[in-house]
Amino acid sequence: MLASSLAAQEGSKFGTITGRVLDAATRDSIPLATVIINGSTLGASTNDAGYFAIQRIPAGTYELQASAVGYAPMIQREVVVRSSEETSVSFSLAEQSVQVGEVLITGEQIMIPDLPVSTEYLSYKEIHNSAGAFDDVVRNVTTLPGVSQPRSDRNDLIVRGGAASENLFLVDNIEMPNIDHFGTEGSTAGSVSFINLEFVENTAFSAGGFGVRYGDRLSSVMSIGIRDGRADENHAKATVSATEFGLNLEGPVSDGGSYLFSVRRSYLDPVFKYYGFAFTPYYWDFLGKASYQFGKTDKLEILGLGAIDRIQFFNDTPKNIASNSRQLFCNQNTAVGGATWCHGFETGYTMATLRESYEDFNYLQQGYSGGARYFSSITHERETSLRVNGVLNATGSTDVSIGIEGRIPRIDDRLVTSVITTGYTNDPLVVAVNIKGDTSSVKGAAYAQVSQTIGHLLLTAGVREDYFEMLKNKTAFSPRISVAFSLTPVTKITGSVGEYSQAPEYIWLMTNPYNRGLTYLSVNQCVLGVEQYLQSDFKISLEGYVKNYSSYPVSLTRPYIVMVNTGTEVNEAAEAYTAFGLDFLQSTGTGFADGVDLFMEKRLSETPFYGRLTLSYGESMFKALDGISRPSNNDERWKLNVGGGYLIDERWEVTSTFRFYTGRPYTPYTTEQWVRTNANYNLARIGANHELDLRVARRWFFAASNLSCYLDIQNVYNRKQLVPPVWNPTKNLWEQPPELGVVPSVGVSMEF
Repeated sequence: MLASSLAAQEGSKFGTITGRVLDAATRDSIPLATVIINGSTLGASTNDAGYFAIQRIPAGTYELQASAVGYAPMIQREVVVRSSEETSVSFSLAEQSVQVGEVLITGEQIMIPDLPVSTEYLSYKEIHNSAGAFDDVVRNVTTLPGVSQPRSDRNDLIVRGGAASENLFLVDNIEMPNIDHFGTEGSTAGSVSFINLEFVENTAFSAGGFGVRYGDRLSSVMSIGIRDGRADENHAKATVSATEFGLNLEGPVSDGGSYLFSVRRSYLDPVFKYYGFAFTPYYWDFLGKASYQFGKTDKLEILGLGAIDRIQFFNDTPKNIASNSRQLFCNQNTAVGGATWCHGFETGYTMATLRESYEDFNYLQQGYSGGARYFSSITHERETSLRVNGVLNATGSTDVSIGIEGRIPRIDDRLVTSVITTGYTNDPLVVAVNIKGDTSSVKGAAYAQVSQTIGHLLLTAGVREDYFEMLKNKTAFSPRISVAFSLTPVTKITGSVGEYSQAPEYIWLMTNPYNRGLTYLSVNQCVLGVEQYLQSDFKISLEGYVKNYSSYPVSLTRPYIVMVNTGTEVNEAAEAYTAFGLDFLQSTGTGFADGVDLFMEKRLSETPFYGRLTLSYGESMFKALDGISRPSNNDERWKLNVGGGYLIDERWEVTSTFRFYTGRPYTPYTTEQWVRTNANYNLARIGANHELDLRVARRWFFAASNLSCYLDIQNVYNRKQLVPPVWNPTKNLWEQPPELGVVPSVGVSMEF
């Protein structure tokens, strides 16, 4: 919608846009840069420190353009201005010599050498308005190319055939062991993200081919940037929805500083009771950030995140008692804190990040009588790390990046079980164990990377070395190279080839000391793609990929188990107990994943319509100890996502999302007994799943406050998701577990 038309509206309320313009290579400030609102006469210039402020802007959605002498101009779309409020926007301008032609770079198009292929960028507004995502940054990523979500009620990201443990999460350059509530130990899977979307400035997601700066993960990188707090005045926002309530606070701290803080609490009892569940999860989460600018070249950021996850049982009937006794539940706590110091200089910048993380898992499963427990696992994982990296713009077309990192993980655990039957014939019983351990180790990494621009070609090459003291083969070497070639100002060909390494999960090594003979998991990956902009706000891309896995841990006691199939649904008998390291493992598993991803996207611009279409096909096959190639648990093959929205005006907006994906494999029950044969492992498939989500939002603007309301309906036509069946020992038969149908959510937020 044109900014000029908004300015003409009578009775409009006004806000302010502030921000900073930086050099993309050196992170230094750019003085005398010009920032304007396209379609209007409003704008401002940056001061010596690169800061700008545009005042008295009518409430609405805008397109901003930043430009400076010697730099390619850049556009930020979908900048939301609210009455009596300050909106923060940052620009990173690339030198003009790197660009081709006179085409403007949008905030989503800018090329990052570390993420040359398979990378998409999401703004706060895109995620917030996504139907069925419930303001969850992870859930929104599931509609991107190459990403699948095995269950609609969980955030288990499966990226191009990998496992849920193969994903790296960074929040303001601080590595997170997991960003989901009710996360699965030894995995990045969970139920819902504990990152408060209200504070998210931008998100970059790479489904493969990422540079050597990102390590110890095989499949993907999600980098989330948390914005700075308001620098003008204190601000509060209260939010209430059908599933949670929360409070946000932000404001200035002295000159050059600001803070953010949020607390949220869920209440899911009515929804779970309505659908007949015998339990309900509830959680608290916290986010705090403080930042301070020291002069023109130095900035300190301190970030803290925490989550408290609990399960409440409805053991009021014999049926509920029996149902809860069959489940493996976990109460857990997560806390991550870190400080990052960034120093810019004339030809580059350095960044140092100190981080401390803590995870506490308390798993419990009772016997079928509802009496004494027969599985208990209590684990405390703590890790301290220091990472230092720098970027040097050696010449106008050459960037050099180097980095080093050291970590000290400390783990103590207590595992107690009675004899466990997995439910597979010919499987040995999992013997009763009583294990207690407490250990620490050392991990480290170093990398070097060079990015060279030659005409229309951007070439990036790097090497990485990882070290883990606890393993038999303690090091892993990972070379990678990528290219991006601009055929025209609107057409680009990209490619990447490299090796990626990941250390085995701590829980596998702690429970069974035999498993410390494992080596690094490895995948050789090749990605090739083409990207075409049909117009500045509409692009289409096509990518193909091949991933060859090696040294994947496999079970010696159950020769059909490969660890790529663990770490998601902990109640799946054979895979669940293996995920805790009870099996003897060796690094002889192999596999491959390949596929093609088609992506079309129309972003919000002068036209009030926006949309996204993703069509993916992929296969994922692995060999365990028995040498038989089988589809992995996450082999969904076809995936289709179609979503979009219409901005009726600055007060009303409607969005919808349709999802379709073919069934994934599972092992069927062959008779009316609690047994499944090893020969039938992952032989059957569930049917295809699909759902339609709808969201309607309404906003009111007042002189000193804003009110927002929305109705978000997940699974509008009430089709319950198909999932693998489970065995009911009370009825002595297998059955479809209860699944959520239509899930409506109403939210109200008030800003002061």
